[in-house]
Amino acid sequence: MLTICRVYVRVDVEELSDADIKAIGSRAYDWVESASRNLSEVESTGVKVNVTEGSLTAVALIIASAGAVYKAITHYDDFWSGVEHIHRHAHSVASVIQQRFQKDPSLSRAIISSRVSTGALDRIHRIHEDVKTGRVDPDSAVQEVLRTFRSSEGPIDVQMLSGIEEAFGASRIGFKRLERLTSQPESDGERKLAARENEPRARRRLTIKRSPGESRPTVRFDRK
Repeated sequence: MLTICRVYVRVDVEELSDADIKAIGSRAYDWVESASRNLSEVESTGVKVNVTEGSLTAVALIIASAGAVYKAITHYDDFWSGVEHIHRHAHSVASVIQQRFQKDPSLSRAIISSRVSTGALDRIHRIHEDVKTGRVDPDSAVQEVLRTFRSSEGPIDVQMLSGIEEAFGASRIGFKRLERLTSQPESDGERKLAARENEPRARRRLTIKRSPGESRPTVRFDRK
C-alpha cells in the first residue's frame, strides 16, 4: 500500500498502562478513520495507527493502492493538476489529524514534536519539481514514480505506464520499464524502510489497521 497521509507525534509520557496505550491508539484510529472519509477522491482508502512505547510515539497513516491513487489523479483534466489537488487535500487532512492529537487532553501538554507528510504524493510532487528544474530527466523520473507505485505491491498496468510516460514527456517504452526496475538496486528509501522493519521492537507496540476494502480493523498488541 502507498501512504498518502502521515502524521507523526512524539509525546513525553511515562508509566503508561496497557489500557492507556490502547485508549490512545483507539482514539487516534477514530480520528484517522473519520479524516480518511474526507479524501473521497481516492477510492477505497485504508487506515493504520502505530503507538509505540518509550517517549511515546504515534504514527497515523491513510493508505491506498497505487491503482486507486493513479485513478484519482487522472480523474482531473490534467495529470499534474490532479497530483497538486490531491497533494494539497491530503496535506490538509493530515493537518486536521495533527490538530486532534494536539487538542487531546491527555497528550497536548506533553507533545515534544509532531509533523505531517503525504508520503507517495510528496514524492511524486518532488520528482515533478526536479524535472521542471532540470535536476532529473523525464525517463529517470518515470522510473522513480514507477518504483514508488511498485512499493504498494499492486499491479502496474499498461494504462498507468502510458499515462505516467505522457505526463513526464518521456519515451514510450511501456513494460520494458518494469524490467528495468527489477534489475535496478533498491533506492535509499527502500533500504531505510527495510532497516526500520528489522529494528528490534519496543517493549510494547499497538497496531490498528484496516486495509482498503475491509470494513473492520485488525488489532495487534506486542510486548517484548
